[in-house]
Amino acid sequence: MLELISCLGDLNNDSKFFKFQNKVVELLYNELIPGYENGEDEVLLVSRLVNAVNGESYGPMRLLAKKIHGSRSFVNFQYMNKGITKELGDMVVISVATAGRKRLFQRISIIQNKKSKKTSWGIDSEQLFLLKNFPLFTGESGVFKDRDNVAFRNESRCLGSYGLFCDPGEMVFVSAPLVASLLSGKKSLSLSALSLPFEYNSTALNVSRFPWWSGRLRYNPRELRYILRELSESPHFPLMWPFGSESNFLGNTVFGRDLYDFVRAWTQFSLGEVTYAYDTVLNSEVDAFANLIIAAAGFSDLFEMPMPRNDVFPERQLEGDLAVILMHVDVPHEG
Repeated sequence: MLELISCLGDLNNDSKFFKFQNKVVELLYNELIPGYENGEDEVLLVSRLVNAVNGESYGPMRLLAKKIHGSRSFVNFQYMNKGITKELGDMVVISVATAGRKRLFQRISIIQNKKSKKTSWGIDSEQLFLLKNFPLFTGESGVFKDRDNVAFRNESRCLGSYGLFCDPGEMVFVSAPLVASLLSGKKSLSLSALSLPFEYNSTALNVSRFPWWSGRLRYNPRELRYILRELSESPHFPLMWPFGSESNFLGNTVFGRDLYDFVRAWTQFSLGEVTYAYDTVLNSEVDAFANLIIAAAGFSDLFEMPMPRNDVFPERQLEGDLAVILMHVDVPHEG
């Protein structure tokens, strides 16, 4: 992790990196706004996101994106006392850090995209239940076909999330648990509900300034010792100060008011569930899923891909219709 912290510290102090982030946002607006003017649906708008970012790069960072075509991924799960089948999501956002072929850090968020009708978004309560709670589920079609009792841990509270498209070509990013809180029992989420002053809200809605690992320390002192030892050797100590970061790198963002917030959180490793760090798989089933997606999108050359575990995902070809948007940082290394 020390190599990654050092690399991100350099990016944090690099004004040209900030300009690169702004350029990516402009590319997204240039794609989404015409899509809205044409009256396109979520599927076409997501395709525009893929086209906008694929191939962009700055220094050690590059953005890769691909639309995988096939059947949509539906899963069956227990909702209260009845079986329900729903789509898991239509886009995944992944962040990966490597040193050559060695993987250092990885996180993922599974996103369901919604297009607004006038000034609100209809939210399916059963799908929200799935993306918020991740109960045990069984695959019906797509990537999880023939898989039983899949268990996804959601420690970040941001493994499942929503990309809310709105006029004239904007996207709001909201984690599923936050969507549930803002709905307050209603069936649709209004634009006005997203106008709350989150930075002053006492319910920990704005947690981006805290490191991604802050919630883990309460039950794993070994990780705390590891982190503090690494930090003590780093000139970029404030980047991961245990009681709040001076930057938004390696945070845990659950809300992005617009594409600027979304792109900065994503390119600063602050979006989604962490599946790999400390040279350790932290969330085995989600990590296996993320690696299956990476390989299916044709990005398996990024790092030494672990062999699939039979109790997670057997060796298989991906069947699914999914947009994959990936940010990769290859930190400076020897060899």
